[in-house]
Amino acid sequence: MKKILIILLIIILFTAYNLSAAAWFLSPGIRLGYSFNENDSKDALFLGVFNSFGFEISYNYYNEDKGIGYGYIFDLDFCKNRVKLHLGLEGTYYIPGFSFGPTWIFEKGKSGIAFTFISYFGYVTYPYYSFTYRPGYANVHEMGTYIKVPVLMSGSIDAF
Repeated sequence: MKKILIILLIIILFTAYNLSAAAWFLSPGIRLGYSFNENDSKDALFLGVFNSFGFEISYNYYNEDKGIGYGYIFDLDFCKNRVKLHLGLEGTYYIPGFSFGPTWIFEKGKSGIAFTFISYFGYVTYPYYSFTYRPGYANVHEMGTYIKVPVLMSGSIDAF
């Protein structure tokens, strides 16, 4: 039984990814958003609409044949009274995706750890919704868009 399980696992590992149509991307970008947190200023900080903005860089693996991607992200976000530093894991299935991970929040001279979940949809331009759970504080809800430029680092992928 143990040998059958090992053989089955090896078969799954070798058929799970087709490396001929797979690639690693480094994707830097900006984030423009609106925070619905009751403590955030409703004054627009950027372009007359957004009250939060930030920067993101992600390093992702994408398998074109299966439409599956995963990777790591780093976000630095600014709101009038708050700065968020988010490290996370992300996954995609063709176009929709999500990320989650710990977030360090610096607000009004205090700092704390939170947990952020982000769902998004798109390619190059990503509308998103972000929920940050903050134990003992008001949670943060944000909506907006990422604008990112995927740069092929290794592997190959078919053109559109």
